[in-house]
Amino acid sequence: MRALVLRKHGTLDDLDVVDDYPTPKAGDGAVVIRVRAASFNYHDVFTVRGMPGIKVPLPVIIGLDMAGEIAEIGAASPAGRPATGCWSIRSTRQKA
Repeated sequence: MRALVLRKHGTLDDLDVVDDYPTPKAGDGAVVIRVRAASFNYHDVFTVRGMPGIKVPLPVIIGLDMAGEIAEIGAASPAGRPATGCWSIRSTRQKA
């Protein structure tokens, strides 16, 4: 999947567009959304800069607001339904 990834806080130059980022899998009670459009808003700018009060485990995929459709489900929700969201920032680090 394609993703805008922040690996260290700093400036916009610290963002990387990654074309082959691993596609997430839906866990129990979760869905994976195929994002068709995403914003880059003031919260994303603060995250990139590492502003005080915004503690984000790195690396992180940037783009807080998005729209797309459900691509995979971990519970009972039909795939392909329209979806929009504003998600809480989550680390892209894999859990041990």
